[in-house]
Amino acid sequence: ADEAEFLLYLSVRGIDVKNVKLFFYMLGSMREDNVIDLKSLVKACVRMKGFATSIDLQSVSFEAKLMHGQVKEMLEAISKRIDKLEV
Repeated sequence: ADEAEFLLYLSVRGIDVKNVKLFFYMLGSMREDNVIDLKSLVKACVRMKGFATSIDLQSVSFEAKLMHGQVKEMLEAISKRIDKLEV
């Protein structure tokens, strides 16, 4: 099926995907092999159905803040290890 047919298929089911390539890139990037299994595709489509609610947006914001904190901690730990190597 081509991109337009896939968009129509999703649209009829109330799922609005503006950019199919980006949608599949995001799904594939979750795994090292970039393979998208059927369960992950269905789960992503179900989550995209309908409008985002305030709690959806808060959830994404919270997850982003958590990841930012984790990355910051990892960078600090790496920096300390590098400093020890330089001594």
